[in-house]
Amino acid sequence: MLIALEGQDCTGKTSLAPMIRDFLASNSFIVSTKSFPERTPFIESYLSGGSASGINPQSFQMTCFLQKRDWQKTREAQDRWWVLDRWGPSGTVYGYIDSDYDVDFDTFMKDSDPNFRLLEKPVIGFILTVSPERLFERLHARGGAPSCYESLSKQRVLYDTFSMYAKKDKSYKLIDTTNLTLEEVFEKIKSTLTHTFSL
Repeated sequence: MLIALEGQDCTGKTSLAPMIRDFLASNSFIVSTKSFPERTPFIESYLSGGSASGINPQSFQMTCFLQKRDWQKTREAQDRWWVLDRWGPSGTVYGYIDSDYDVDFDTFMKDSDPNFRLLEKPVIGFILTVSPERLFERLHARGGAPSCYESLSKQRVLYDTFSMYAKKDKSYKLIDTTNLTLEEVFEKIKSTLTHTFSL
């Protein structure tokens, strides 16, 4: 039983996951949090260097998918509620970015992407977007090295593609965080959860 947080970097997913967990736990849910992809050396190498790392983008994307597919088969995945920091749509959208746009997004999602076809749908999910300009302000404030996806051109595509995905998959609610604080985003999520679960 899944609640998924998706979207661009610097939208608050990692901070929001434990806030959602604690809110649900206060309403008697048995709930844990988990993030994907698991940060193995292979994953870290690609995120740092992209194709320059010597790792094929499709190999990276398949590794990320297999981590999720294998986890969803485990007993752990089935015995409680989970708030997930990245799940299916992130794999779909970032996979599309790494595909060099050989086909249009609809065709990629329905025919080429295993995340959309083979991963469990959440009970409810949230896709969080941010304007590329605001993302880089947040990234600068956060510090640390940017990932291979944190260029202005890629973030423009990510913003548009995540927004497009939210219109196609009704499991997800779109929240543009550009002009919102973390607390304001959480209040929107909490309101949706309260309504969904009649809390």
